[in-house]
Amino acid sequence: IARSASTQERCLTIGATQFMSTYVMPAAIAEFNASSRGVQARLVDSDRANICPLVESGKLDMAVGIFLRPGSGVQGAPLVEGSFSAVRAGSPSKRRKAIAWSDLAHETLILLPDENPIQQRVNEQLSRIERGHADLVFNHIETQVAMAETGAGVAIVPSLALPAFRRRKIEVQDLIDPIVPLEIWQIWNGAGRQRDDMATFTDFLKRYIAQWAG
Repeated sequence: IARSASTQERCLTIGATQFMSTYVMPAAIAEFNASSRGVQARLVDSDRANICPLVESGKLDMAVGIFLRPGSGVQGAPLVEGSFSAVRAGSPSKRRKAIAWSDLAHETLILLPDENPIQQRVNEQLSRIERGHADLVFNHIETQVAMAETGAGVAIVPSLALPAFRRRKIEVQDLIDPIVPLEIWQIWNGAGRQRDDMATFTDFLKRYIAQWAG
């Protein structure tokens, strides 16, 4: 964990879910801290289930994650909106046409555990489809994509996560009919608007994620 270089600089402690801690936040925080804004951010990686309690207790000033919703005593707002994509083995330069959720009826799907809020959004759509195939279930998005790359099945993943896998030998199809929104959220302690230092980091992070995703 990085420490503030100056006693006059405010330290902002930011939690992040596993995916964000691995692929987005380390470089984002390093760039933010190098810009000398009078605020230094430090990263705390945490399990999804622990983040809201840590924010509520004040041990974290704020936190970010894909579909990380606020809880009791915690405020929140979306940073960036995406949707879901189907990922299968193939050429990384080939992006196939969008498919409907119903087109997954006869596929072996590679999913997250049912208790994961992201998977719960997926299950809302899958419950409307008659399916006879057994699914493969893994704890992390990275494992989903790695298994899809081997040809084990079709992974359903947040489109916001796809920039992390540009070098994978995979093909991506947007899922439509319906398009199901899924956002990267930020949460913070307390009622009302963010403190000024949080708002400064939030503005920076929105720009950084847009550039990273592009």
